[in-house]
Amino acid sequence: MRWLAAMLLLAACDGGPGPVDGSALADGGGGPPGIPVPRAALPVGADAALRLGPGADLDVASAITQDEAGAVTLVFESFDEGFTRGELWSTTSADGAAFQVARPIGFTPHPFEASPSFVDGALVFAGADDLESAPTLYLGRVGAPEALPPVSGLASLLSWPRLQATPGGVALVFRDGGGVPRLATGADVRSLGAPRAIATEAAAMVTLGVFGDGSLAATYQRPVGAEPMVSFVVRSSDGEAWTEPARVTDASPNVHDTTLVGRSDGGLDLYYAYPASAAGFALFRRRLDPDGALGPEERVTADEVGEATKPEGLRLASGDVLVATAVITRRGPSGEPTRQELTLLRLNGEAP
Repeated sequence: MRWLAAMLLLAACDGGPGPVDGSALADGGGGPPGIPVPRAALPVGADAALRLGPGADLDVASAITQDEAGAVTLVFESFDEGFTRGELWSTTSADGAAFQVARPIGFTPHPFEASPSFVDGALVFAGADDLESAPTLYLGRVGAPEALPPVSGLASLLSWPRLQATPGGVALVFRDGGGVPRLATGADVRSLGAPRAIATEAAAMVTLGVFGDGSLAATYQRPVGAEPMVSFVVRSSDGEAWTEPARVTDASPNVHDTTLVGRSDGGLDLYYAYPASAAGFALFRRRLDPDGALGPEERVTADEVGEATKPEGLRLASGDVLVATAVITRRGPSGEPTRQELTLLRLNGEAP
């Protein structure tokens, strides 16, 4: 068990009954105004970062959605330091400018609830009894979650399943028991087809984005030679054939945690982390066009924010970009993170 926990650490860092659909957890503007997230220019400093966590000891992945009325819901996973349990926590906002205090939400008896995703406003997450067992995917209803059909190859919580709405329905990305990144698509979360390989190499942290024209981009990371971690992006028009992998950036040999955020022009912005100074990891971003062209790189977080990892972003109706990031605030004697705190940034625009 300890080696599984160590793998998760290293890869991750180097309510009442009712449907959780993006509005069920939100106050809809009727509650207190919340704690503001200042709109910030880049790079974001500590005075413009809202620290929400940690929920338990180690906040990791998150998911964000905004409903038609403008209400924003954020759900994030949080593990204890020994990885003996994992919880989902949530916070809400009337419009993405100020957030309520985060609180835990429990859906199932499983000691692990993790890997949150929003698909058309509906929360999907993974529940498991331990780190080694194949997880069950659930459609989140507090008090009455709906178990979804099993997905072939979804071997453990280390598969890191993530869902994404697509023009044709929904897509699930994950890595299988051998580490191969895979994609399964279907009309909805209950009808996912057989997973297909996105790449041939073992990799981690698979994510998916959808361009405005309906084509896809996927990212994943793996060591290459003496380079500790390289993040790659691939593209596909149909989810079957994928381009050759391209590096997200050449600026560092240790790039982690790339995610994709939709742009107003139909492109995608890549958000990722690498060590930028003696202070450790910082967030960066750049534009990705449907033809694979990459825009200039921008630094998102200043050193004073702390070691920012695991970015998750959403372009809000206002045009701002809300970014959630797990900031490492404590490391153990071997360098492993022992405390990560979910932090919110509100950026005043997209990458150039």
